Amino acid sequence: MLSFQQLLELAIPGLDRKPLPAALTRHPQQPDPDALLSAIAQSTLARKAAKPLLIAHPSASPSIPATPYPHDIPLLPLLNGPFQPALPEFLTALTRAKVPIPPAILPQLLALAQQNHPLKSAILAAAGPVGQWLAAQIPQWNQLYATPDPSRWPIASLPERLAILHFLRSHKPDEALQLLTSTWPLDSAHEKISLLQCLQLNSSKADENFLELCLSEKRKDIRHTAATLLAYIPDSKLSARLQSLATSMVKINPHNHLSISFPEAYTQDGLDLPLHAKSGAKAAFLLDLFARINPDFWSPSPDQVIRLAQQSPWASAILNGLSTATDRFQNARWAEAFLFFLAENDMPEIDTAFVSSIQSPALEMALDQHLILHRGILRENSILYRIMKRSDSPWTEPMTRSFIQHLRSWSAQPNPPYWQMSHYRPLLKSCAYACPVDLLGFIENDWPAQPGYWQHLEKDILLLVQTIAYRKKILAPLSAV
Repeated sequence: MLSFQQLLELAIPGLDRKPLPAALTRHPQQPDPDALLSAIAQSTLARKAAKPLLIAHPSASPSIPATPYPHDIPLLPLLNGPFQPALPEFLTALTRAKVPIPPAILPQLLALAQQNHPLKSAILAAAGPVGQWLAAQIPQWNQLYATPDPSRWPIASLPERLAILHFLRSHKPDEALQLLTSTWPLDSAHEKISLLQCLQLNSSKADENFLELCLSEKRKDIRHTAATLLAYIPDSKLSARLQSLATSMVKINPHNHLSISFPEAYTQDGLDLPLHAKSGAKAAFLLDLFARINPDFWSPSPDQVIRLAQQSPWASAILNGLSTATDRFQNARWAEAFLFFLAENDMPEIDTAFVSSIQSPALEMALDQHLILHRGILRENSILYRIMKRSDSPWTEPMTRSFIQHLRSWSAQPNPPYWQMSHYRPLLKSCAYACPVDLLGFIENDWPAQPGYWQHLEKDILLLVQTIAYRKKILAPLSAV
């Protein structure tokens, strides 16, 4: 009979594996029924538990880098703990320093990449040769680093086709377009929308003829996607047609009023305005029109156009369209105009898409002006609050210092002008992950010692300091590489 320890040695990977006892493998000359049944049961259990590895001879392991990441820094809080939002920053720092992901978390990160996690590309880039070697040893991870095979296009599933398109658009965009058009008439509407969106990567004039054909598709969402992609192409025919339409619709009269005259009906170029359209359909039509035209087309200046649009009955549609266009065409001049206009005018219905085009000096200036005007507090409905609360907006050193200094001054007052500061909690969390880690000493010191209203945020400020300290600790070994 096998002892419990023997079963463990057979069953648990990592313990010494041993062959089955001879008593279980030889045929007894005088079988005892009870002993035989017991032996069969144990043998079956042992065979299932002691299943051999699928890859018995792993490939040669890669060389370990001269400066590996220190093994004594705890990294599990990045995966299963309170500091998960710091993972993208950590992966970027690893890749920049050319230090592979530490072994302590590499398997878990590769498992996340296998599930098409949003950070899959960042994980594989940071894993380096060590990650590629490890993935080759585990059958379910083999495809993580596999190069998509374009020859499989006619029989490939939709996820595989998307992978092929993304790969080719990065290296051979014209070949990707040829593959897409080769099966386009046979693809379903659902597939067409997903595949079409891949053309946004490395779009060029070469895509224009195909996208123009897509404007005649029956499905509205396909036409809409094609029109959006055509808007990315400089000097496209669609851009010229939309500018001509906008010129006929949008007028600035001698009294500096912006007026809109809609066509009776319009169903082309990805725009849909039905006959006798109601105000909702007209607003959607207007938003799409402004969103697909480079904002530099409008004159006389960004400030004037934005203020004229504010006075229009269609202000929300026009301004949201302009915000989208500012982001789409990465127009810093228009982004700055939007920032200062919305800093003065609370319009929470206006999307913050333009934020990605804002340059740091403009944001720092707008923040200082807002804090001075509002006694050092960011108001919850302000555009500055909405921007700084976004997790994808890094904070510069001047922004961070200004924010902390004003908050510290507020917290030191015995009777501050605002006592309900619950809207600051998500803001402090954004600061914890977006501010420079070198400001840890400045941020953790000089908070008031006496009791007061600031204690409503004391736990949040403590978590802010702890988070920055953790970020600094995990990034420190990479800054010197």
